[in-house]
Amino acid sequence: MAQPLLWEQSRSYARFGGFRAEKEAELGRVREAIHRNRETLLSADPEVAAAAVRMPGLLAYEHRIMSVSEWPINTPEIVRFGLLMVVGLGSWLGGALVGHVVDSLLR
Repeated sequence: MAQPLLWEQSRSYARFGGFRAEKEAELGRVREAIHRNRETLLSADPEVAAAAVRMPGLLAYEHRIMSVSEWPINTPEIVRFGLLMVVGLGSWLGGALVGHVVDSLLR
């Protein structure tokens, strides 16, 4: 069961560096567009209305890119998997304990 997870994790780490570089490149392009729109907004250019319309979308897109996690496995999945294992192990150990108690009471 752990073998596919470890294999997938190692594959994800191999792509990890490329993903981070791609994210940084996209953030650079978006920030450059934001800078251009900011300069247009601050000038007396006739394109001010178009820049004003684009700016909220660009800022939202920048925030969305920045909020993407760079880790291949997120923490809630690991916690959920661990709790699932604890529940299974706990019920197995609880059943064994109850079996011993009932067996000792009946003897």
